[in-house]
Amino acid sequence: SHLLSVPKGHTFSECSAIPIVGMTIIEAFRRLTFKRGDKILIQTATGGTGLIAVQLAQHYGLDIIATAGSAAKLDYLRGLGVSQVINYREEDFEREVLRMTGGKGVSMVINTLSGENMQKGMNCLDKRGQYVELSMTAMKQAREVDLSHFTNNQTFIGLDLRRLIEADPGYVRDLWEACKEWMESGVLRSVISAELPFWDYRRAYRMLEERGNIGKVVVRLEEAPGEASFKEETVFKGVLEREETERIDIAIVGMSGAYGSAANLDVWWEALRWGRSLIGEVPQDRWAVADHYSEEKGTRGKTYSKWGSFLEGTDEFDPLFFRISGREAEHMDPQQRVFLQHCWHALEDAGMTTKDLDGKRCGVYVGAAQGDYLQQQTEVEDASAFWGNSSSILAARISYYLNLKGPALAVDTACSSS
Repeated sequence: SHLLSVPKGHTFSECSAIPIVGMTIIEAFRRLTFKRGDKILIQTATGGTGLIAVQLAQHYGLDIIATAGSAAKLDYLRGLGVSQVINYREEDFEREVLRMTGGKGVSMVINTLSGENMQKGMNCLDKRGQYVELSMTAMKQAREVDLSHFTNNQTFIGLDLRRLIEADPGYVRDLWEACKEWMESGVLRSVISAELPFWDYRRAYRMLEERGNIGKVVVRLEEAPGEASFKEETVFKGVLEREETERIDIAIVGMSGAYGSAANLDVWWEALRWGRSLIGEVPQDRWAVADHYSEEKGTRGKTYSKWGSFLEGTDEFDPLFFRISGREAEHMDPQQRVFLQHCWHALEDAGMTTKDLDGKRCGVYVGAAQGDYLQQQTEVEDASAFWGNSSSILAARISYYLNLKGPALAVDTACSSS
């Protein structure tokens, strides 16, 4: 049921680049009501869905305003005959759209942008305007949406092709037949930025991360004509050689930390600067020293040390600030609480806000060892205690809170990451 027939006159690569984006945009246009000359705003118009939307909009004679994220992409759109283009990374596209339309706005918006750009797209609607949201992830994570711009008979349409496929496979096959007809008639065509052999998949991902591609990046499973035979040792030797020679500059823009009884980096630095020891006796709120300490070395069941450097205030955590219930926070490994707090302090130190990072490709990497906090709890009645004490969840906590879109990895290297 998941196999699709290839349109006449098209290569396998061309066909592999179009089904999802093609059927999504065809379904979007089926739901829209429009006439020739109506204005449409197409976001990220050099992406997969954007280019299909441009082609269909041109076929229907719509007046297109398109956004893209670089000068090269804007030039490409101009080459397609789209004269009204906006660099959404450098310009306020809402202001530009209203300027281009004399303050009226557009009849339709096809959106793929996240964060505040969703709201700005809605603000671009004219009376009886129709807004199509294609980014389901962005819609689920939208924390605040002002619907006051929908008071003049505007329409919001959320489109999730995956759920359409699950709920009605027959309807999706009808969408593909429509897509095939548009392709065979020349209305729709695949735009492929690059075709790469499977072994070079890393370069494909790198192209997507750099956002320089126009259209799709296709990874082939078969060996292309004229290419050397696949040799695993040669391929991975080349990959390793590239990794050894590539150098990437990094910038440290914010820091936060607590080391033993030094509650922050300033206190820690002053201790280093003046040679002040951070070692002290075990605080009474940690454990009863008398139950475990003996001056006599070798006493069975006792330790002859009662000194150390201990983090302070590990129970002083504001769970609601991080959208965590008090009940869940009580069972959380203190490592998770402390990590969340210092991630936030590091952002403050960098002068960054949650809006700066919302929806961005930002990774979180943390060295962490599994603690025994869960084992110290005599009664565990809340399931959240299990993920609240898993080091694999540690990095994901802050990723979820800030809506980050990069990797979230906890690395356990024993003592060096404890």
